[in-house]
Amino acid sequence: MSDNDVKQPWMQQDGEPNNWFRRFERYKLLGPTRSLLGCANRERVEKSLKKSDQVPGSWRNAAKKWNWDARAEAWDAFIAAREEAEWDEKRKQLRAQEWDVAQKLIEKATQMLVYPLAKTSREEVAEGGKVIHQTTVMPSRWGMRDAAALVEAASKLGRLSSGQATDKHEVDATLKDKREARYLSDEQLEAIALGKDESNDGGDNTDEEESESASGE
Repeated sequence: MSDNDVKQPWMQQDGEPNNWFRRFERYKLLGPTRSLLGCANRERVEKSLKKSDQVPGSWRNAAKKWNWDARAEAWDAFIAAREEAEWDEKRKQLRAQEWDVAQKLIEKATQMLVYPLAKTSREEVAEGGKVIHQTTVMPSRWGMRDAAALVEAASKLGRLSSGQATDKHEVDATLKDKREARYLSDEQLEAIALGKDESNDGGDNTDEEESESASGE
C-alpha cells in the first residue's frame, strides 16, 4: 500500500456523516488559531443567523466523536512539512545560483591576473585606396585590489552556498596586522602572491633595539 492509498486523519472517516465532514473541512482550513465556536458562527452568519456565544451541543459532540482537534493538528503538520519542503527546494536553487556566480567571479579574477581587462574598438581606415578594418585593444585601468575584491566576494558567495561560515577568522600569516586585502597596496598584494612578506619593510628591530638600550643603561 502506497502513501497515497493510506487514509490520512484529515480525510473523511468511515461512518462520518457528510454534513459533519464538511463542517470539519471548514474547521480544518481555519488554521492553527481555529476555534469551534468561530467555525459554528461562520455557518450561522451564512444562514443569516445571529452569532452565538456558546458552541452548539451538536457541534461539541461531533467534534469529540470524530476527533476534530487531532485531525486538524495533523493537517497543520502536513501543511507545515510541505511548505518547508518547498522552501528547502528554493534554498537549494538559491545556493546553486550563488555557487555559479562565485565560480564566474573567480574566473573573472583569474582573467584579470592573467591578462589585463581591455576594451576593443573597431574602425575602418583608408590606406592606399583600400578600406582596412583595424582593431584597437586598449587595456583598462585596474589594480590588484580589484582582483582581490572579486576573490573575496567569490569566497563569501562560495562559502555561503556550500553552508560554510562567511565570517572567516583565519587570516593569512603574511597579513600580520590582519588588514583586509582591499586596503593593501598593489605592491603588498603582489608580494603576498609571490610568497614574500613586505609588511615590515627593512625588518622590525624595535624589540632588539629596546633590549640593547636597556642593557646599556
